[in-house]
Amino acid sequence: MNKIRTIFLTLMLAVVATAFRNDNVVTIFMIGDSTMANKDTSGGKQERGWGMMLQECFDENIRVDNHAVNGRSSLSFINEGRWDKVLEKMRPGDYVVIQFGHNDEKPKPDRHTEPGSTFDANLEKFVRETREHGGIPIMMNAVVRRNFFVRQTDSIDDEHLRTTTFKDGVKMVEGDSLIDTHGLYRIAPRNVAQRLNVHFVDANRITHDLEQGLGREASKKLHMWFLPGEEASVPEGRQDNTHYNVYGARVVARLLADAMCEEVPLLRKYRVPAPATPVNTSVYDNPDTLFVDCNGTAEFRTIGEAIEVCRAFMDYHKVIYVKNGVYKEKLVLPQWLQNIEICGESTEGTIITFDHHANVPLPDTGLPMGTFRTYTMKIEGNGITLKNLTVENNAPHLGQAVALHTEGDRLVFINCRFLGHQDTVYTGMPYTRMLFLNCYICGTTDFIFGPSTAWFEGCTIHSLSNSYITAASTPADQTYGYIFNNCTLTAAGGINKVYLGRPWRDHGYTLFMNCNLGSHIRPEGWHHWKEHRQQTARYMEFGNEGEGANTTARVNWSHQLTKREAKKITQQAVLGF
Repeated sequence: MNKIRTIFLTLMLAVVATAFRNDNVVTIFMIGDSTMANKDTSGGKQERGWGMMLQECFDENIRVDNHAVNGRSSLSFINEGRWDKVLEKMRPGDYVVIQFGHNDEKPKPDRHTEPGSTFDANLEKFVRETREHGGIPIMMNAVVRRNFFVRQTDSIDDEHLRTTTFKDGVKMVEGDSLIDTHGLYRIAPRNVAQRLNVHFVDANRITHDLEQGLGREASKKLHMWFLPGEEASVPEGRQDNTHYNVYGARVVARLLADAMCEEVPLLRKYRVPAPATPVNTSVYDNPDTLFVDCNGTAEFRTIGEAIEVCRAFMDYHKVIYVKNGVYKEKLVLPQWLQNIEICGESTEGTIITFDHHANVPLPDTGLPMGTFRTYTMKIEGNGITLKNLTVENNAPHLGQAVALHTEGDRLVFINCRFLGHQDTVYTGMPYTRMLFLNCYICGTTDFIFGPSTAWFEGCTIHSLSNSYITAASTPADQTYGYIFNNCTLTAAGGINKVYLGRPWRDHGYTLFMNCNLGSHIRPEGWHHWKEHRQQTARYMEFGNEGEGANTTARVNWSHQLTKREAKKITQQAVLGF
């Protein structure tokens, strides 16, 4: 009953105080450590405290004033005079979010406090003096560290948690369960809140459920966890289990803002939904749409972040809408993803790019990467659609460099560009089917290759050198391979000796029909690669036009379809969809 009475009186005082203010703006002061603090964002730096994102969660009637500072404990925050500065600015009706613990744990004399003793005393001081100034305290415990190691670490030092071994030299191994690192520092804020009838938000539990729910791999997407070369602001990479990136800070801020509004009902009227969706996206404006903007205006900053939250084996359609921008990402859509559509704001403005080539040394062995690890995007799942975007491999021309690598079935690519040099598009799995509709594909050698069945409709196929367009490796028992229908074959200036294809393996199947073949196509049309393969290659043409369509000098082992034969080859007959 006492707690109810205290909370009621607090709410009444807040209402009265606000009525006598000169404006309607209420300030939420934030005091805490680096997990909450403002960060340096110059030069594209990605580290964020969740407090930096809290303003996005409230309307113009709330002002977030973030005083949290890296490395501060409840003790050092007081001793450095930082708490006094908050008190000087505080007005009746303002709120103070109190969150310490990370640095109070550390054995440094200028930071260390004891839970149940000095830590509790400092928290009580914040509460008492906030109330003396007419403010409303909101107590939080510390957010979790991302700690999936199979045993409790023997250090509470954030820097140590970025290493790979325990102090005894045993290599750290990650498991499936998040392990608590805060102990009594997690419990003390709750105890203080109960004793003093203070609003309490269990930030530790909320972030624990978030990280545990994501799991050990997906949870890395919340943190400053980047491989070398993955993020420009940390080119050497970083493996940080404590601090958030843009995406992680935004996710945590929204969860904690919701919890604050639940605990303090007066704040609910100020709560705003997630940032507005991109313009001109009404067709995708539904509950099953995720929005991505590399400039940070949408829920996700990277496409990979959006992919990570998609459910496995969905039986419904989900759209990932990507605003214009350059996304340097090496993406994998795993085999358990299906019914996903990744749609760009515009074909030429939404660019997914990476720069691996076959001769890049692998970090663990130093051996060359090889062709099949070089992809910018790899699609393993079924029922995936790409629309209105560009996928490129912009590696220097130093060997094979795949832009798109496919292994899934029933894949659709609409109004997309695939840019590269050697081996641009790899259709990597036999008996899988895909449709390329109104796409642009460019490259130098064998830039469309692999064993899949693929229908290219209304596409532009652009050669950047005198070489080969296709390199099919169709299995002998697979009826169809590559079929180009109503496509246009073009070439860069000075290019005049291009083959339609050569068989990467025996039984390669490629058909060009109703296409416009430029003058760069060689009169013989096809190459055997290895002489014996001309005996099994299934290379055909029908109804083509243009300067390169003359078949009088074609190799005698290629085939010109009859009208009856061509009539049977339709998209539905080939793909089944």
